[in-house]
Amino acid sequence: MRCIYSNLLKGLRVLLVLSAISCADSTKVATVNKKIQLSKFSKAVFTEKTYTDIRILETYPNEEPCKAGKLNANLYVCLRINSGDTVYVFDSCQKVAFAMEKLHENFALEHKNIKKDTPSEITIVAPQSFSIPGNAKYVLAGLTRLED
Repeated sequence: MRCIYSNLLKGLRVLLVLSAISCADSTKVATVNKKIQLSKFSKAVFTEKTYTDIRILETYPNEEPCKAGKLNANLYVCLRINSGDTVYVFDSCQKVAFAMEKLHENFALEHKNIKKDTPSEITIVAPQSFSIPGNAKYVLAGLTRLED
């Protein structure tokens, strides 16, 4: 009888360990390369003089280098502090400038860093289910972290 209980306890331990491992892996969200047609969206217009205060809501890094004919970008989904509007900031051909954890601090979008030339298409890395709403505003630029 002890042998049965001993084997049962060993089996339960193995089951618990396997369950813990599978639960830990299930939190990762699979990402895919997504080509974004920028002509479907409007460029954001900034009325502030030199910069716009923003807060990063989500970061979608793209570490693949840009190649001829393929423009890759990190995507920062941001909140404009003064208006509460969402703006999609594409930072092309750069390493991820800011950590992927939730950032509870403000950043600046310096107007001098906004790229004037707009490609027809840009590639991001995001979850399969991610989509940008049709009425979205975007900008091609880098972000500046504000120091205290």
